[in-house]
Order: sequence, then structure tokens, then C-alpha cells
Amino acid sequence: MIARHYILGGLVQGVGFRPFVHGLATKLNLNGWVQNVNGRVLVLVEGDEAAITQFEQRLITDAPPLAKPTIRDRLDKTVHRLKTFVILGSDAQANTHTISEIHLPADLYCCPDCQWELLHDDDRRHCYAFINCTQCGPRYTIIDELPYDRCSTSMRDFELCEDCTKEYYNTQDRRFHAEPLACPKCGPQIEFTSKLEGKKADSLNTACKAIDNGQIIAVKGIGGFHLICDAYNQTAISWLRQTKPRAHKPLAVMLLPAQLGEHSLASEAHIQQLISPVRPIVLCPKRPESKLPDSIAPGLNEIGIIFPYSPLHFLLMDQLQRPLVVTSANISGEPVITDSKDVLNRLSHLIDGVLDHNRPIRRPADDSVIQICAEKAHTLRIGRGLAPLELRSPYPLLDGETLLATGAQSKNTLCLSFANRLVVSPHIADMDSLPSQELFEMLATDFARLYQRTPHIIAHDAHPDYATSRWAKKQKVKQHAVYHHDAHASSLYAQTGSNDLKADETIIAFTWDGVGLGSDNGLWGGECLFGKPGQWQRMFHLKPFKIPGGDRAAREPWRIADSLRLHCGKSFKSNDPLLQSMWEQNINSPLTSAIGRLLDGCSALLGVCKNASFEGQAPMQLAAIAETSDTHKYIDLPIVGEEVIWLGLIKWLMRNQQDQAFAARVVHNTLAHSLLRQALLLSEQTHITTVGVSGGVFQNRLLIEHLSHLLPEHGLKLHHPQSVPVNDGGLCIGQAIEAAAVLKKSSKKLSEVIPA
Repeated sequence: MIARHYILGGLVQGVGFRPFVHGLATKLNLNGWVQNVNGRVLVLVEGDEAAITQFEQRLITDAPPLAKPTIRDRLDKTVHRLKTFVILGSDAQANTHTISEIHLPADLYCCPDCQWELLHDDDRRHCYAFINCTQCGPRYTIIDELPYDRCSTSMRDFELCEDCTKEYYNTQDRRFHAEPLACPKCGPQIEFTSKLEGKKADSLNTACKAIDNGQIIAVKGIGGFHLICDAYNQTAISWLRQTKPRAHKPLAVMLLPAQLGEHSLASEAHIQQLISPVRPIVLCPKRPESKLPDSIAPGLNEIGIIFPYSPLHFLLMDQLQRPLVVTSANISGEPVITDSKDVLNRLSHLIDGVLDHNRPIRRPADDSVIQICAEKAHTLRIGRGLAPLELRSPYPLLDGETLLATGAQSKNTLCLSFANRLVVSPHIADMDSLPSQELFEMLATDFARLYQRTPHIIAHDAHPDYATSRWAKKQKVKQHAVYHHDAHASSLYAQTGSNDLKADETIIAFTWDGVGLGSDNGLWGGECLFGKPGQWQRMFHLKPFKIPGGDRAAREPWRIADSLRLHCGKSFKSNDPLLQSMWEQNINSPLTSAIGRLLDGCSALLGVCKNASFEGQAPMQLAAIAETSDTHKYIDLPIVGEEVIWLGLIKWLMRNQQDQAFAARVVHNTLAHSLLRQALLLSEQTHITTVGVSGGVFQNRLLIEHLSHLLPEHGLKLHHPQSVPVNDGGLCIGQAIEAAAVLKKSSKKLSEVIPA
């Protein structure tokens, strides 16, 4: 007989790991204990040496599906001939050996076992909207502090009944130490309130009848409220769009798996993401015969599909048996609402009722969004099920040092970096509103508290007018400004697998997006950079053009179209004399090199989208039309010095506006071949063959799939990140890496290297 003590790190809390260890030890006739200690799990086992050897192997190989354990240390101990194996109470005492091991678990979808019980008439949790076990249920959105125990969550006020207590302490039960454990006797309850009639009995059935009658209701989920209505009801959808307001931006649709084939031509890659434990919104090709109205995703060939993931969703879908529109309950661009009072106060003009519950949500988590490109899944929005997103930093910080990166003005997320870890928040919102800024500040404080870190420096976007930059400047720690496109390029280095970029690897990076501040104080967005984090050089860029009206042009692409035509020759006259006067006199007509704005202009020029209600609408609709053409034609864009000259493309479009699909495809082909030409020029000079792409333009699936074939044909390797959003949702990651790369150049401490 021997005794051995194990220290385990990694993702081992909130994933049923302690009950798993208990079960494994019991099967192998080992005695001892397992305990949470501030981020790590400690295990002591006594027994036969061969059994302990097997126990050690199976700790890793047989771990719960969502756990990611690593053995940090093993120590031989004196045998005390313990009689049982027990789960000890958690120890939250912080110390320098455990502090960096804290992992905040993500929310988990309702597992198949719980789904069966939920819909099985004889089960005591039949139709109970808060059913869960050790392998499913809320985590991130209910935790008050770590270690993860019931008393440290928003479930602490729900005292377990006798039956639940037996399950919680029964080592043979799959709810053994399930912290959010609940049942209809002792757990949270749902309640439906009609805007006109007040609280109603039989909440679930009443809510379903409201949806069936064409009403819009707010439903409280795991990470916030959704607005839900019948996806076949055009009147309800029109009202939702008009009053949210969300005029054209796509709406997600919840389907049962059996309904997928009726509405989508989803591939196996799409299906695997739809049924994954994350349960994200997945952008899927729409089946032409689908009866879903075009107003779900106007002008697009894809629809965002999500399968039920919370027990309440399963109950709604089981009763209604039809597709439902499921969109975030918020004012467009603001954070998802988590409090019923806020829903009633801010959305009373929109909703007909609220399906609420009394389990508090500690912090919001919007749905994750996944896109399939070249048969690989790419994250567009970090949210429920993925967040907090954990990545490995290629530039580890010294022990005890912490960096906070504040992200972008739009699609904001924040990143806490320490040791070799990058911890990324879920999508917050666009930072133009007070609720968005308040949530950002709350999460910045909350993350530092939960991970027991004190930021020594704040990395932020170099644009001084961004809300996150202004916030950073008010903090009493050093700040480091990072240029927008340097951050996009550096985000390519966030490591998740063995094939990712190494810290000192030099690459060719294309950063194409809408608009971001460049190192010359210009508005960049069509850049070809060369180098690595901390050492980016601008090699090529799109020839700048004027955007009359500044920021307004992003929502009025016709302005950009007129500007592009004015650049092409004096014979063109704008339909708006004021715009032409602004353009000619350089009044509120800044120059930009942004590919995103160029695509806006091309879309308007072809009559696809002249006015946009959301950012990216014009390029998205242009790409959708382009997919219906299979032409290989492209326009050669010459390079003069560092500038890529686009004039020939616009002149060609002005002559070929009749066939929208053909011309739209030529635009995409032209951009792909222009990128290839720039990459080949640099590759010939430097012998670098890795090409990374980042920035919102590279959400364009048609462009990416073209590049994924085109670049390898010419000996170049395309690096298109999967876990990190290429849009501004990944900018905080690049800011953290860029700042850490500066630190690596010196052996000094973080606070000494990066100036305020």
C-alpha cells in the first residue's frame, strides 16, 4: 500500500471533476479525499500501487468531457490507512501557488440525460425549467466567487429539499455535488406576466399561447432575456424589426434538430457545431424551398440557426413544434438585458409579455456565433458556452503581473492577461451607449476580482475618442495605446493548437476592415503588414479615398459610391450638390484606405445596398449576390509604391452595372487576387510564406474560401484564426499580445517597460 498526493490544474471546476475523482477512486478501491483549493484540485489517494498508477492515468484519459485537467505535481505521502474516499469542503485561501490556476467555467447546455427527464411524464423534474446535473446547467452567469460551490452562486438562496439533498450526497447519483441542483419543490420558478393582463397562471402554456397568437414575448434564459416570436409570422417579425429597432440585421431562428433539413442545406460541419455543447448560433445556408420568410435575413443566403440549449427552450419548442425567432432582448447595439424590471421599462413598447424566472443572472452572456468557412468552424462572437474564452499567450508575463486589454469601440470584449493565459470576456456590446459602458466597467472589475488579479497596466486602442480609451485614461495605472491594425495582426498569434503561429514567427498580415486609427493618424483598413507582435511594418495599403460625411457614410453607402466616382473623373456629378461641395472642398471628407468602406461603395454603386441599417449590411448583401455567379474574371489592381490602385475596378463597375451578380463576383475575385499579388511580392523579397488575415472584412465567407484555394496554389499558407474572432471582437486579444511583446524586448518589469 502507498499514498500519493496530486495537485491538478487546468479546467477542473464547474465540470463535475470532483464527483468524477470520487467515483474513479471508489471503483479502484482507493481511499482518501479530493478538494477544491482556489482554482486547483488536490487529491490524496491510498491503496494498491498498481491501482494508484491506473488512477493517475485515468484522471486524464477518463475525465468528464468538458474538463481539461493537467497534473501539476505528485508527491508520495505517509500511509494513514484511511477508511473511505470523501469530497472535502472547498478552500478559497489564496496563495501564490494556486492563484493563476483559477478557471471560470462556461455555461453548459441541457445534457441528453436531463433532456430525457425533462420531457418524461414520470420523472419528478418533468417540465421543470431548471433541471441540471454535474454535466450541464449554468456556471459563468451564476457564479459570485470561486471556488465553485453552491454557496458561492446565485443558487445559494434556494435551500435543497430532502430529495435533492439525497441526490447531492449520493455518490452513485449523477447529481452528486451538482451545485445548481434544484427541483420544483425547492428551486427557481418561472412566471408569465402579460403586459395587459398582469401575472397569469400556468406560465408555460400561457406563454406558448401568446406566441401562437402572434405576440412577442421576452423570455429569461441562462445569460439574459431573448425576444421570441413565431418565425412564420410575418406581422410579428415586422413589428419586432420596427420597434427594436432592427430594420435589416439578420434574426436567429431556433429549430428542433428534426426541422433542420426543411430550412437549411447544412453540411456536416454545420451540424457538428449546432449539436456541440456550446449550442451556438450557426450561420447555415438557407434552403430555397424553406417557408421561413425572407425578412428573417433580408438579402442574404444564410440564416443563423440555433438548437434549444436551456430546459426552458426545450419546453417551448416541444409544445410549439415550430421555428421561433430568438434574438437578444436589448436596444440594438446595447448589452442583452438580464433583469425583468429593465425589460419592462425599456422594451414595454415592443413586447406583449414576459416569461420570467427568479434565478438571478450575475453577468450577461449573449449567444455565441459560429461561421463555417472551408468546412472549418470560425468564431464570430464569443458568448455563452465559450466565454470566458481561455487562450495561451505566446508572450507570458512575469509572475504576479497582470494586463487588462479593453478592446474596441464596436463588438467590445475585454481580455485579462497573466502568466501565459489570455482570458476573454463574452461579447459586451457596442460602446456608444451608457448601459454598454456601465457593463464594461462592471466586467473589468468583476474579472479582476474573480481571477484575483490586480492589473498593472491597461492596453487600449490608440483612438483617443473610443469610450474604452477614455476609461483607460482615467485609471490610476499605466496605459499602453495599441494601433487598431497592429492589434488585429497580433490577435493572429493567440494560441489554441499546435499548428498556430509561434511567438517569434514573422508573417505577412492583411488587416482589412471598416476604419481604424493608423500610426500616421489616418483612417486605415486596407493594410498589408509585415513582421510580428511589437514589430509591425506597413508594406502596402489601398489608395486612400474620401468618405463624405465621415462616420455617416458607413450607414449611407451611396455617399461612398459617389465619392469613388468623383475620384474617377470630373465628368461625374453627384445627385447631392452638398456632398459634391464637401468632397471638392475637403469638408468632413476624411481619407481612408479601408477595404470595408470600398465594399460599401461597390455595393451602392451596383444598386445592391445604398442605405444600411447596420454595419456590414452592404458588403454582406454584395457577397450574397456574388455567390450566384461563378465567373473567374477579376480586374488587376496595380501597385504604385505602397499604394494599391483601385480606380480601374470602379471604372469597370461603372460600365458594368446591369449584371449585379457577375459584377459583384468580379469585385470579390479582384480583392482576392490583389491580396495574392501583394503577398507574392513580399514573399519573393522575404521568403516568408505564411499569410494571416484579420479584420471584419475577413468574415466574408466567399472571400475566405477563394483565398483558401488561391494562396496554396502559389505556395502560400493561409492562417485564418478559428477561435479568435477576426472582427473587433478579437481586438482585445491582439492588444494584450502586442503589449506583452513590447515587454519581451526587455527584462524589466511590465510597469517599467510600457510608458503611460
